[in-house]
Amino acid sequence: MGDFNYNEIDYNRCQVQASNNCKAHKFYTTTQDIFLLQHVRQPTRIREGTQESVLDYIFTNEEMLIENLRYDAPLGKSDHVTLVWDYITEADVQYS
Repeated sequence: MGDFNYNEIDYNRCQVQASNNCKAHKFYTTTQDIFLLQHVRQPTRIREGTQESVLDYIFTNEEMLIENLRYDAPLGKSDHVTLVWDYITEADVQYS
């Protein structure tokens, strides 16, 4: 997880608006090559006068590890929302 600052990447559309040899494209390709799932779907950086963007990512290697992702108000004077989520570390499994 973190603030990666790759506004060229759109994980919702599986696209990178940059050349194949730029850092953003290499980063995106690497995350796909190692089968990481990116869970943040809504804009995380909102600043008046600029386009909203998803710059903060939460990656896992399994879809069901993140639950209840919330986009809360920024802290202090930050222009990034605060992300809060539940990380699932164990599950109730019933064996027959």
